[in-house]
Order: sequence, then structure tokens, then C-alpha cells
Amino acid sequence: LLGMSPDRDELARLWHEGYPFVHIGRREVLGAPFPCIIPDYRRAAAEIVRRLFDHGHRTFAYVRESIEGEPYDDRRAGYRSAVAELGIQDDSPGFLRDESGLFDEVVDAIADGSVTAAVVESERIAETLRGRLEARGLSIPEDVSVSVLEDTSDAGVNWENLRIPRKQIGRIAVDRLIEMVEDPDAPRESVLVACDVVPGDTIAAIRRGVAR
Repeated sequence: LLGMSPDRDELARLWHEGYPFVHIGRREVLGAPFPCIIPDYRRAAAEIVRRLFDHGHRTFAYVRESIEGEPYDDRRAGYRSAVAELGIQDDSPGFLRDESGLFDEVVDAIADGSVTAAVVESERIAETLRGRLEARGLSIPEDVSVSVLEDTSDAGVNWENLRIPRKQIGRIAVDRLIEMVEDPDAPRESVLVACDVVPGDTIAAIRRGVAR
């Protein structure tokens, strides 16, 4: 099973009736610890922050989608943990107040140099940001480095992005399900699968202002 919208009561019913299934993606259902094959968004998001940090960036903005759910919770948790660990400054609404959307104050902060790196949750937001910066005569990565916390392999821009190993996850899910069918007493544990951070053309070493 996969998807963000399955009925959680139905998932709990399947689990308690002993129906063999696995869920692709982390889903939390109280009292029903069914096995999930989980992309490790936390580690990948933290790695993206560290890559930007290694390029000299110290002032960040986080831009959230309006979507909620465990995959986004994990991305946000990974970002927050890395920001805290590295002592990065982030005063954006997406970080401080958990607000979604690309706010004028974020674009203004990029324009005046007080933010030098942006981490955004989707290609859609990244493209919107690129357009708004171009309208001000600014560009990526010359004026701000941008990383995207989703797979952008089909995009026209070579974004620095997070890549989900879909085939590997599918194989693990099928193998785990076969084990469960062949041996009803087999362990039904979740599996964490590493995601790749794919370098792109949208981050660069800090070039203006002073890294803080």
C-alpha cells in the first residue's frame, strides 16, 4: 500500500485482522504498528543543510508546502535538527512559525543579502522563487543557493535535490511481503531506506555579504 490518503481506521482494521501488508512511506496509526518501508527524509534533509553550511552559508530560509503528513514531518525534523546542530540562523515564517508559502519577507531577505540559502519543500516553490528573484534582477545560485527537498529529476533546472530510491523501496516492499505470506510468524518490522542528495547547479559558495 502507498499514498498519503489511505483511511487510517482501515489500515488499523487490516493490521488487527492479521492481513499481510506493507506500507510504502511512514504512516503512524495508534495501536497498529504495521511495517512500513520508509524513505529516510530526515537524514537527507539534514545532509542538504550540511552541504549548504559547507559552502559557507549561515543564514537560511525554510519554505514549506501546505501539505501535512509524515513524509513532510520527517523532512522538517531533519532540517530542524541540522539547523540546531550547526547553529544556523533561520528567521523565516516557515521555520519560526511553521507557516506555508513563499512570503515577501523571505524574498526581501534574499534581495538584501541577509539570507544566502533557501531550502524549499517542492520544485513548484523553487520555480516560483526563481521567477520572483528574476523579476528583481537576481539569480540562483549567484545571489542565493537553493535546495529542494523532493525529486526534481524531470525539471528543466538542475536543482540540488533529494532523490528517492523508488525501485529499491519497491523491491524491499515486495520481498518483505513475500516473507510475511510464506511465514506468518516472520518479524513485521519497518525498514528505513537511505535517500540520495543529488548535487545540482543551484548551490554555490557564498559570494556576497558576510556569513554569520
